Amino acid sequence: PTEKKKKKEEEIFWEYEIPRVPTGDEFESLFARDWREIQLNDVVPQASDRKDVKTILYQYWNDLQQIFRAYSCLKIPISFMDQSTFSLLIAKLKIYTKKFTVSNVSQIFVRVNVDEDYGSDEELDGVDLKRGMQISSDPDNPSNQFIRSEFLEALVRISLVKWRKIGVGEGFKRLIEEHILPKQKSLLEGFIRLRREMDTLEVKRAFNPFLRSLFTKCFLPIAMLDEGMKPEEDRKDDVATASMSIDEYTSWLKDIELFGKGSELKRREAYKAYCMPIEPQFNGELMSEDSEMQWPEFLEMLYRIAPCIYPKEKTVIEALTKLLKFLVGKKGVMVKKKVTLKFGNTL
Repeated sequence: PTEKKKKKEEEIFWEYEIPRVPTGDEFESLFARDWREIQLNDVVPQASDRKDVKTILYQYWNDLQQIFRAYSCLKIPISFMDQSTFSLLIAKLKIYTKKFTVSNVSQIFVRVNVDEDYGSDEELDGVDLKRGMQISSDPDNPSNQFIRSEFLEALVRISLVKWRKIGVGEGFKRLIEEHILPKQKSLLEGFIRLRREMDTLEVKRAFNPFLRSLFTKCFLPIAMLDEGMKPEEDRKDDVATASMSIDEYTSWLKDIELFGKGSELKRREAYKAYCMPIEPQFNGELMSEDSEMQWPEFLEMLYRIAPCIYPKEKTVIEALTKLLKFLVGKKGVMVKKKVTLKFGNTL
């Protein structure tokens, strides 16, 4: 009975799964949304050329959206990519030349950030494109950052500048196959590798003895502060609903002296560890700016920051174990706020 109870508790608290890429209807919905937002009529006036771009983009959409996902989460808000990050990515893709420079990319970035609505190809039948364009202002789409569809549009526009003489579709395909796909593995290495490790038995065994204490002593008191500490009756509901904001996260790290002056954990590493685990909800909608870290993402965050906090440990598992022991001890608990949990214990 004791072993069964222990296993059941581990199942409740170990909610981590490697996020999947969208498929089926989910993929179709997301691709359709992105394609509807991509506006190329000013540079690709022929419908047949736009169809070629759509076909190529459909084939490689998941590869491209994963790259956007990995780089958009380097800064806050995590659903957008700013110009410096985009320029850095283009440099890593080895796209710059003497004739195609940072200035070209900057111009494309600014141009794509003009909100337009030409309408779909079906809606444009017989419409004067110059009169058909409507400048709009979308509060979910800032004018100085890319959303995913703008990132994809920018890649198409880059290919048009670099390979304007070989055809629209051929140039875009060349950009993807010669510059993006060969670099994809290295671009996503740090992002994906740790997630795969999180799903190994070794990492699960390192976490398991600490899961309940981590949840009740570290995560839940902070994650439920905004809710006035009103967890549901069922503990599993808390696992699914409680979330931690970036401000709560940084305050917690400072409270337990893992972040700030004298700490091994640097600001950039701390923010990346918060942002990278948070996965957009593939429901056809933009991820909101205030997306927060939930329990499974909290676990991934700990795995990411452990070697940063304890760089002298020989392995990530050793660093993780040391961090977990610290967190469930008195020093690792947030002690500045008195919070009463539903389980009866007070922190």
